[in-house]
Amino acid sequence: MCVTFNKIGSLKEIEYHLKENKISDLHSIDDLQSFYRNYSNYRNKIISHHNVLIYDEKKSLEKEISELETKFLNITEYFEKQKRENLEKSYSNIENLPKVNNNPFLIIKDYYLNLMIWLEIWFIPIIYFFKYNYAIRCDEKHISNKKKRYDFITYKFDQAVIQSGEIELMEIDKKYHLIDFLKNYIYGAIGEEKVSAVLGNLSDDYILINDFCNSFKKVIRNPNESDFIKSIQVDHLVVSPSGIFLIETKNWSENSINNIDLHSPIMQVKRSNYALFKILNDEQNKSLLNLKKHHFGKKKIPIKNIVVFINNKPKEEFQFVKILILDDLLSYIKYFEPIFSVEETRSIANFLLKISNK
Repeated sequence: MCVTFNKIGSLKEIEYHLKENKISDLHSIDDLQSFYRNYSNYRNKIISHHNVLIYDEKKSLEKEISELETKFLNITEYFEKQKRENLEKSYSNIENLPKVNNNPFLIIKDYYLNLMIWLEIWFIPIIYFFKYNYAIRCDEKHISNKKKRYDFITYKFDQAVIQSGEIELMEIDKKYHLIDFLKNYIYGAIGEEKVSAVLGNLSDDYILINDFCNSFKKVIRNPNESDFIKSIQVDHLVVSPSGIFLIETKNWSENSINNIDLHSPIMQVKRSNYALFKILNDEQNKSLLNLKKHHFGKKKIPIKNIVVFINNKPKEEFQFVKILILDDLLSYIKYFEPIFSVEETRSIANFLLKISNK
């Protein structure tokens, strides 16, 4: 089995965004695709669940409002009865006052008692008004709130359902929009995983470095393309006894292949090739590679460019870049004769791993 280093790059990017958005229940590409396909079903299930909850809440409110209105009526009747009985008692007290004669003292006393009783009669409704309102103040507010909620559910049922499931719906919508944003990474990860799995079938003479990245302190000028290279990212580097295979994976549809606005993978892989060539041929780096000397001169490390198309591939051929489908990848890599020993192959791989940002 081929010795493999690093996760595939697209998968790292996906994991980063999932972690940033605190999404921990989607663990694989299959999970992401399954969620995306079934998003509408999941959303409808949440709405259906809260439909039942709101319907049950409405039935419960009907019962609670009825009970509160009965309680409210009982309190009203109780205080009306108490007020009526106290008024009747006061009127009875007036009628039962003793008859007065011409005695001034008794006349004054009679006026005083009449005044007290009439004051009592006047104040009884006021006193019971405040007692009544004090007794019902909480229930009145309670019943008012419940009636408002009941009316809202009755006339705006769908809105009540959405509000009830708002947190769950926001969470599921957040996942959907993130996956939609990550679609290109997901398609890329599917392709890269397939390529990595196929390359894993190479013998242990081969070393696979997924997601090779390197940034340069000093930019590399590429005169062939009038380009200044600050960094490179390669989907897969295969270090083999026959040299290095620089592999870019594209899981593109036919429409994407024909889309002139998409960045050319041919240019991308050639750009990475030039930067890697400059790195490996730097005099200081050459001394770190521990390549055996040949009596003809210094050995060259061949770098072959491959673009693997998973589903569709262009019909055209391109200079300095081999276009392959997945089924042809291993046979192409194995076709070349070995020129490096096992130790030299490992030395090249170790050097590349050391300089990789990942």
